Amino acid sequence: MIVAALITTVAFAAGFTIPGGYDGNDGPKQGMAILSRKAAFKVFIITDALAMVCSAAAVFLHLIGASFVEKLKLMHFYYYAVVLIIVAMASMVIAFMTGLFTVLEHSLELAIIECVICSFCFPVFYYSLKRIKDKH
Repeated sequence: MIVAALITTVAFAAGFTIPGGYDGNDGPKQGMAILSRKAAFKVFIITDALAMVCSAAAVFLHLIGASFVEKLKLMHFYYYAVVLIIVAMASMVIAFMTGLFTVLEHSLELAIIECVICSFCFPVFYYSLKRIKDKH
């Protein structure tokens, strides 16, 4: 539950401290995200929102599950909470990758290396989900 709460907090904060910042110049685009037209930025926004929603739902499932005395019902709530946390973690990594890619676009080789390094965690997420599914 602590991990889910931390992901919720970080994803929420990242949604307001967006990569590239905001347009501070007077005009019709004042206050708008500078990089809002870039595809990687759009993926950042979507995956950041997905991470926040999944982790908040996991916190909610933990809280609701704690009210059950029956162990089988409790385990169902915790199972779905763990799955949501893994999805939130994967979404958070994608948001991190696309956020950095957006601001490092001028240095394409560095942006690609960053994406490759971050991609190493996806097999861990996959096998974790597979193992949880096999146990359930």
